[in-house]
Amino acid sequence: MDARGELQTMIEHGELTMRAVGRSINVSTTTVSLWLRGEYPGDNAKVEKKVKTFIARRKRRRRGPREIAFRWTTAARRITETLDVAHQEQAFAVVLGPSGIGKTTALKYYCSKHDSAILVEADPTQSERKGFLQAILDVLGGPTKGTARALMKDILDRLSGRDVLLIIDEAEHLSIKSLDCARIIAERSGAALVLSGLEEILMPKLRDDRLAQRILNRISLACLLSKIEAKDLQQIVEQMDLPEIVQAAIIAASLGCPRRAALLARRVKRLQLINPEAAVDESMVKDATQLLLV
Repeated sequence: MDARGELQTMIEHGELTMRAVGRSINVSTTTVSLWLRGEYPGDNAKVEKKVKTFIARRKRRRRGPREIAFRWTTAARRITETLDVAHQEQAFAVVLGPSGIGKTTALKYYCSKHDSAILVEADPTQSERKGFLQAILDVLGGPTKGTARALMKDILDRLSGRDVLLIIDEAEHLSIKSLDCARIIAERSGAALVLSGLEEILMPKLRDDRLAQRILNRISLACLLSKIEAKDLQQIVEQMDLPEIVQAAIIAASLGCPRRAALLARRVKRLQLINPEAAVDESMVKDATQLLLV
């Protein structure tokens, strides 16, 4: 089957849309449609080359290792228990720990199981109040235009009386004024509030600002995380069906970080798939580790 027929089959089977293909190969949807019908008046060879490259890349990804599935690590259990208690008590809570320990994964898993949990993933563009309020309305499906006051009113109207759990991930990106907006939203709507992030950045920010005292003295739950145990890392690494000696080498090289363990496990598996004749041993783990920045 040629590239045109192969792409057409993918679209007909619902794997892709012409719009998604166009965005991936940097051409318009109209160009994709015309090329598929053999009616494109431009450089057909150029489009075909892009499509072939796109299809080949998709095939390589399909042959790659599967994604690491959620596992009930000690950190995941502690995080979800904290969320449960905060929600039941309509409390203010913090989930603090180093990057890569699984905070975001656990938060997303919890929200996938609880419709009343709302997850807002903060980023540097939301450091000021209006950007933060717009991010909340993005999640709630509301309009994001208007003054900060109007946005706040809309959020309160949408949340009041709903008994929700508002979770702010990577809260260290937010300014104190944005964090105080989260406090006001929770208090006035009756929502529970959880701030999740890096302890070494978020807590000094809260302790060193007078305005933040109104947030600090309302926190009644704290989930403080550190490096997790080897048995938890084992749950992650074993999903790649690698030899036990290789799993042990990955756990040792992960430095107690679940994200690093997952990256190494998938990378070793990918190296195994790329070089099926190569020995899968500690040397392959060493090669995978050298591909990491830290």
